[in-house]
Amino acid sequence: MIKSLTLKNFRSFKNKKLDFKENLVIIHGDNAKGKSTVLEAIYFILNSTTPWGGNHESFLNYENIKDKYFTITAEVEEKELTLYQDDSSKSFLIDKKRTTKKKFFNFQKANLFSPEQIELLMYLPQKRREFLDDLISKVDVDYEENIALYSKVLRQRNSYLKKLSKVFYETGEINQNDPQIDYWTDSLIKLSSKIMIRRCEIIEQLRSKTFYVEYRPSLSLNFFEDMLDEEELKKIFKKQMKENTRKDIATGFTNIGTHRDDWAIFSAKQDLKKFGSRGEKRLAIARLILQTQEIYKKYLGYYPILLLDDIAAELDKENSEKIFKEKILQKQQTFIATIDAKQIPKEVLSKAQKIKLD
Repeated sequence: MIKSLTLKNFRSFKNKKLDFKENLVIIHGDNAKGKSTVLEAIYFILNSTTPWGGNHESFLNYENIKDKYFTITAEVEEKELTLYQDDSSKSFLIDKKRTTKKKFFNFQKANLFSPEQIELLMYLPQKRREFLDDLISKVDVDYEENIALYSKVLRQRNSYLKKLSKVFYETGEINQNDPQIDYWTDSLIKLSSKIMIRRCEIIEQLRSKTFYVEYRPSLSLNFFEDMLDEEELKKIFKKQMKENTRKDIATGFTNIGTHRDDWAIFSAKQDLKKFGSRGEKRLAIARLILQTQEIYKKYLGYYPILLLDDIAAELDKENSEKIFKEKILQKQQTFIATIDAKQIPKEVLSKAQKIKLD
């Protein structure tokens, strides 16, 4: 549980401290008052990244531009965590003593649902992959390392493919048996197989009674091959990547691999991305976020802090009530940011700490 949050030179806040006394906190106020910034700061100090991206300069409060740094301090589980960042470095402190990044981000996690996620997860394959990879990385350290290594190997293979592509367009010749391509291909196959197996395991756990999540690999698989183990998957990767070597050289990039995979949400046997109404998409993503809470609980042993950014404005009254159920919100500390607190059901409002930003 977060008991307090102090922001210095961060976004719109020059120096702001907020105390949290309840398990359920509603932050309300007009637009541009910093409601989303508070949620972003909580997410940042617990997860090491921000949900909306940005660099050091974009986080700074420009009313205090002489001090080119910002700090986020949170009291979490009886510990004081401080994240300090300037234009050259980032520091992590626990109870005012420097520590490692690994130890710093080992106390608690946060999970966010915002209107932006609805658009990103429904329409951008890259964001869907990032969502899945971020979820798995929080519960599996090896997976995070495999993703980082995969990106490195993919860059090396693509870099060499571009050289071969240039030779092809100059001479018309394609060397499909180049030893260096074979080396990077084998490395990519090993990592792709591990990543895909892990993704499929988590996808299966994301499914619920109300929606179905389907993994869509760039690899061509038949029904029975969907149940392959890692070694069998490597063989199929090797065969299809070998068949695609000519295409890879011609295009100058790798056409098969987990960097090209995707997933989709189905409800009532229809692809929500293609056929779902905006309301159905909103509700499906909200339920997906809540389902990830259960996965975190399974692997981490606790429910991460839940951050809900103005979702009452994105859902109609009926669907809002489905999300704002007391038994859902009370599983973890929950922060709800909203323009109008009246959009929140009365039974939730009555048990929440209300903070108005003005």
